[in-house]
Amino acid sequence: MPRLSALHILHQTLDRGTPLDEAFAADNSFPNLSDQNRAFCRHLVATAIRRRGQIDSIIDRCLERPLPESGAGARQILRIGACQILFMAVPDYAAVNSSVDLAGRIKS
Repeated sequence: MPRLSALHILHQTLDRGTPLDEAFAADNSFPNLSDQNRAFCRHLVATAIRRRGQIDSIIDRCLERPLPESGAGARQILRIGACQILFMAVPDYAAVNSSVDLAGRIKS
């Protein structure tokens, strides 16, 4: 699943400070993706990082209160979903469904 790889890579890069190339190399599932899914994952990660300021601003305006530090995984999932809808022309239902699926996969 390219979005799950993207989630792991964004976590490594944005939350842990791992260089992007190292984060891609360290993700165990990334090499097993098809060429098309690897390209989608790379595009998703690059766009989420490039547009992070815009995405975070939109997320923050939609929240009643800020996410706690323990909500880093949730923030990454929100970034992935928002990135797909706002900048990648992924249908809304697909971005939302995949984000809900990712939320079920992370530990609180």
